[in-house]
Amino acid sequence: MVLNRLPHPLRYPPEQSVDPDEDDEPEIVSEQLPLDLEQSEERRAAKKGFFPSSIGLTFLISAETEQLQLTCSWGDYRLIPLPESGDPPTQVWQRTQHEESLCIPLSGAMEPAQAIPNSNGLFYQVIERPITMLGRRLSLPPGSRSVSIYLINHRAPHPKLPDLAYAFQATIAVTSAEPFIARPNLAGAQAQEWDGLVADLHYANIPEYAVGHGVSAEWIVVDGACHQLRSAWIPSAAVEKTITSSIPDVELSMERLGQLSDGASAAAALSPLVSAYRTWIAQQQIAVSALVAQRRTTAEELINRATLAAERIERGIQLLTQSTEALDAFCTANRAVARALRRRNAINE
Repeated sequence: MVLNRLPHPLRYPPEQSVDPDEDDEPEIVSEQLPLDLEQSEERRAAKKGFFPSSIGLTFLISAETEQLQLTCSWGDYRLIPLPESGDPPTQVWQRTQHEESLCIPLSGAMEPAQAIPNSNGLFYQVIERPITMLGRRLSLPPGSRSVSIYLINHRAPHPKLPDLAYAFQATIAVTSAEPFIARPNLAGAQAQEWDGLVADLHYANIPEYAVGHGVSAEWIVVDGACHQLRSAWIPSAAVEKTITSSIPDVELSMERLGQLSDGASAAAALSPLVSAYRTWIAQQQIAVSALVAQRRTTAEELINRATLAAERIERGIQLLTQSTEALDAFCTANRAVARALRRRNAINE
């Protein structure tokens, strides 16, 4: 299903507003495959998939924001004759890219849809709302407002070629001289399960500046401030790489851990890990003191669990110093994993 085109929501008959690809027959798997799972057909969707007729962005602005810069872009396709292709000529689709920029004054109310110049039936609509959350405290600047901007396709339908009225790869970009306000994470505030509480704490300082309607949202942050938002059909995100910390005097080589001679050498190789872990826990306890409400409770529980983990590691190291059987099992496990890694690396080379 193609999601990045906007047919008309009202004038098109239903048969021209749905995804025609959903009527395609599923691929037939070769009868030579013996497995029943390979021969089963995919279930069709119970409902038709309708193309979107509009896309939009919702975001927060400050009381000082009086206007926004809106840029709408899209592509149109037209059939043109292929030169020297015979009589009648062969027709091919040709794309024309369009972009229109508009200055949007903010009135504090829901405005009727306005035509976009040179768009042949595309409209935009701006909806402003005051932010009221009964029974919930939100850390927002006074006078903050919620704004939604939509791009809507009101083009007249074509009786035979509906693609002529579609707007392809439509995008919205919104720019403000004043910084946009980060949206509060209400989902995290309502979390009750442990995973949700940890996620709320983990992403507490990761701002979200917009949400999309019928499309995803992206934003650009420069020096801690966001001045530009845009829609995105295929959103992307940067995921930071996790790198292990370098701890002095700790032996991490499984080859060497598999050759430990006695309990004293095991304690010398592994005990600095516990000391470094407890130092890190103490640093986190200082950061916890700055948190409030549920996030502080969640962080304190994480500190408690980390403290228990440090104690378990310490007891494990003590067991290696006291039990030759435990030390032998520990060394054997490290040698086995090291050997498996060598084989895997040899295969991948």
